[in-house]
Amino acid sequence: MTLLEVLIAIGLLATVGALAYTSINMTLKVQRRAARLQEHFHSGRLFLERIKRELTMAFVSLHQSDDQRTKTLFDGESDSLIFSTSAHNPVHRNAHQSDQMIVEYKLDSVDGRSVIIRRAKYHIDDAPTADMSEEIAAVGVERLEFDYYDEDREDWSSDWQVEIDDAEEKRVQLKAVRALTASRAILRPPRAAK
Repeated sequence: MTLLEVLIAIGLLATVGALAYTSINMTLKVQRRAARLQEHFHSGRLFLERIKRELTMAFVSLHQSDDQRTKTLFDGESDSLIFSTSAHNPVHRNAHQSDQMIVEYKLDSVDGRSVIIRRAKYHIDDAPTADMSEEIAAVGVERLEFDYYDEDREDWSSDWQVEIDDAEEKRVQLKAVRALTASRAILRPPRAAK
């Protein structure tokens, strides 16, 4: 082999190596980007599943003691939502918690990143928004928007608020409706047996 042949072989080997390195480097970058996207989509699906489960168990209760120690609510704005739900699963033994809790979701910024904050209170009292624990529910969310469907108007609304402050009055109305329903059932003639 001559020196010229060795130099040509080294040049070809360097060119093939550079092309292979560039190809492998681009493949690894695409793979990392795809993994990040997959992680974002996965966390988004988990967040949507969690909020769906909690919203399907949302409630506002008429049941209060005379001193009104508990307050349930559903207060929805276009960019935040706070509600009482029975979707809590206590994970610690003897935690003195029930399945009822107050949950809030809102869009916020932490360390320059756009995140969805989830605040929770694992017992219901007369101050639902006080002393709530806070965690990041989703990262990299650009926009959070809630719409609420009003069956009476058959239209969507950007806010929805339900609070039962006058629970005693509602309880009296409910008893009257039940008594009226029971009296109608008594006055109805019995059905003939077939």
